[in-house]
Amino acid sequence: MKSVAFSDLDAVIDWVSMYLPHQGTLQHFVHHNPLQAFENYSFSEACQIAQKVYKGYSFLEPKRYLEYIKSGKISQAALLEHLHALFEAEQLPSQYLPWFLKLLLEPPHLSNQGLIEKQLKQIENQVLVAEIQSLIQSEQAYTGSENPFYFPTYQQLILQSQGRDIDETINPILAKFLSSYVDPGSAYWRNEYRAQGVWACFKENYKSKYILENSLARDLHLELKRVEHLCLSVDQLIYYYCEQLKLPPEQIHTYLLAMGLRLRGWAGLFNQLMHHPEEALDQTSFDLKEFLLVKLVLEYVVCRNQLGQIHADDLVCYYQQEKKREKKQFETELLFLVLHALNLNQINFSGQWEHAEKVNFILALRHLMRFPRQVIYQNALEQTYAYRCLHALEQTQHEPRQENPNKKPVFAYITCIDDREESLRRYLEQTEPECRTFGIAGHFEMNMHFQGFNEVRYRKLCPGVISETFKVQQVELKEQIDDSNTAQKKNLSRIYAQFFRTYSHHSRFSVFSYFLTLMTGYLSSIPFFLKVFFPHLDLAFRRKTKQLFLHQKQLVDVIFHAQGNSEGISYQQGADKVYQLLRTIDLKAPFSDLIYVVGHGSSSINNPHEYAYNCGACGGGKGRANGRVFATIANHPEVRKILNSQYKLSLPDSTVFVGGFHDTCKDHVSWFDASLTPEQKSKHLSHQRVINTALQLNAAERARKFYNIPEHLSLEKTFEKVQTRSNDLTEARPEYNHATNALCVIGRRNLTEHVFMDRRAFLCSYNPMQDDGQILAKIMGAAIPVCAGINLEYYFSSVDTEVYGCGSKLNHNITNNYAVMSGFASDLRLGLSKQMVEIHDPMRILIVIESKPQIVREILLKNKQLRQLVENKWVRLVVYEYDKKVFFSHQGNDFVPLSGLFSPIKAYPVSQEIDVDSKNLIPVAILGRKYV
Repeated sequence: MKSVAFSDLDAVIDWVSMYLPHQGTLQHFVHHNPLQAFENYSFSEACQIAQKVYKGYSFLEPKRYLEYIKSGKISQAALLEHLHALFEAEQLPSQYLPWFLKLLLEPPHLSNQGLIEKQLKQIENQVLVAEIQSLIQSEQAYTGSENPFYFPTYQQLILQSQGRDIDETINPILAKFLSSYVDPGSAYWRNEYRAQGVWACFKENYKSKYILENSLARDLHLELKRVEHLCLSVDQLIYYYCEQLKLPPEQIHTYLLAMGLRLRGWAGLFNQLMHHPEEALDQTSFDLKEFLLVKLVLEYVVCRNQLGQIHADDLVCYYQQEKKREKKQFETELLFLVLHALNLNQINFSGQWEHAEKVNFILALRHLMRFPRQVIYQNALEQTYAYRCLHALEQTQHEPRQENPNKKPVFAYITCIDDREESLRRYLEQTEPECRTFGIAGHFEMNMHFQGFNEVRYRKLCPGVISETFKVQQVELKEQIDDSNTAQKKNLSRIYAQFFRTYSHHSRFSVFSYFLTLMTGYLSSIPFFLKVFFPHLDLAFRRKTKQLFLHQKQLVDVIFHAQGNSEGISYQQGADKVYQLLRTIDLKAPFSDLIYVVGHGSSSINNPHEYAYNCGACGGGKGRANGRVFATIANHPEVRKILNSQYKLSLPDSTVFVGGFHDTCKDHVSWFDASLTPEQKSKHLSHQRVINTALQLNAAERARKFYNIPEHLSLEKTFEKVQTRSNDLTEARPEYNHATNALCVIGRRNLTEHVFMDRRAFLCSYNPMQDDGQILAKIMGAAIPVCAGINLEYYFSSVDTEVYGCGSKLNHNITNNYAVMSGFASDLRLGLSKQMVEIHDPMRILIVIESKPQIVREILLKNKQLRQLVENKWVRLVVYEYDKKVFFSHQGNDFVPLSGLFSPIKAYPVSQEIDVDSKNLIPVAILGRKYV
């Protein structure tokens, strides 16, 4: 965008909206790439641009990479391979190679310009320093380019010239005002002007000089009074204040973006809810344009106070000075790097080389400056992990499992591709070798909006990109009251609900809240005491109370048109969905008697980001309804008739689908099995014992990564400790969720069944021998963007917990049930907390697909989003050609066969013997002594 006229304002706001955060609210938190707007750039280019725009780091501190080298997570072979690629691309002399490798292993320890300059003055040979400095300047080593997304703001100018940060004045005012404006009903008194929009609400609330608590009161009051008499629209006012701030017309869009990013959490909330109004908790208007106008008015008033008079060239002059400072900083760092390299490799710079050789050496070292050096480290970290994984997969394919195609499995277990289910599938197969497990996106083809019983609205329980959905409503099954006990429980439930609704309503009114606190405040100490000191007792007490006194309603899902649900689906559509899922995962005859379809979610009481722990394929919701609804559809006689007549898929009468829900925090599975016959219930009970054993083993594996669970505990005690964490108010880490995720495998189970992946892999079931690419295209279109979004949010939140993450959760306050803030009047925090990412090794996800390179290549050509993710290196893609047993890596625009994948890999008989703790992540291991 080269210039901006008033008529282009809508286009400007759309451009700004694209680069503001797009994080969902707490109830709709779905993992996404924080740099999603820059996916049309290569990963390294996007990181460099974002570092300037978002002011966040995109790579780890150098000392972390050196620790990885020391521990073996980065191999010297991987570093050498990337150096060879660099030398070939830049045509560098081969004699530099050992010097550059040594420089990567022992880089300079300083990066702060002030400290570097101080260090340079202490060097004895100042003649050498002056010579190198002269060469750097004369050869114009600095080649900085313009960043089209960046232009400075007055906040930076005033901070540089006066040492005052105007955001310390503006942001607390806005945080308090916006908290009041977006309040969905927490406060007893509502802001009376909020129905008119955020600009009108701000104007009405702040045009009185008596309600502001700082020195801006009179100036803001007068400005709002003055602007009211201008009778300008919102669009006209934005243009007016841009003129008052003397912004260059061609930089209005970048200034508005930079200004919004200085309150990026609130700007992101308005941006998200403007595009996704279904996430709003009430009818409040969220208009990004009006939000920017409010910020612009405050910016103008404060800048006029601080600067006195605003000149047209203030920002342009500051921008030119900033570019000069960047050039000087680059030259200083390069000078220090050259001196470090000469000293490290004992090179006689002055007497050994001619002028041209000196220049070439200096220019070559630009490729090992701080940022390019971090890129090499990161690539080597990811490659080291990738080669170990691929080598393990290669080794275990030498003796693939021989299956009897006519033998009926004991049971089938269908679950989400989620990395937390990988370990559970492994333990299920270990406990019952004759079962079969499958992974597919956890919405299970149920592209639905679901409304649970007593819920006031529908919630989308499928990926956000899906637009064609149907509605399912859960209602109470009408029945006659058989006994007085049932009637009594119903009355108790009604009284319980009425009491707590009244209590909640009046507790927000100052007078009543005072007396309520006096009368009942001490009673709240009892459950609080239990939750803190005896969380397991509190959990057991609440379960027992609910069971004894509260009526458990019999509920049913209204799914089909034939049930009177006009917005539901037909039997034909239900059959299509069942067939599509079974065909995708290649679940075919002989069918087991019980097929479990188990969604997942997480529950914990000390976790504001609880929805981030739920199912991404269910739009951040819990997959409880998805598994149950799919099972209901698949069991329906009319659906089975259609499956048999149209798809030649004959499901035996003895085969029943059972819905389930896996709480990944408690490691507990609840079942929806009320329709089973006594004989089926007997089989289900025996399978439950297998599944419960697998759950205990799974919990024990998770417990190894928790600091406060001793290693010597029995399996039962460890399981109890893990379950208790979900109900413990003092537990900041009830579950680590996707932490350590690094791999996604799309293929048959025998590709991965003998490999221990330490809960780091998404596993998607797919049989390439039964597909010409149509099924794979659908799987890749859903799984890769979802897994990449999860992976990249963890990546950026862990490399910069303060900018891309939300810092420590210990000082978080939930704000308006939309987001969290630190303290009581700050910006909203984005990303993941420190407690969610502290054990994560940040690396881009490795996608391994069992197929043929030409099939995957055709899919990428037809899908722009996938092509961008792969070609721009946001993900790493490898194809395993199953008939040749060869891995092909995507490099450039083609697939290149990989060889020499050997890496040291340990083998163990079973998963329980692997020593894993929070600081000892196992990249990969082989299960079974025969592979040693």
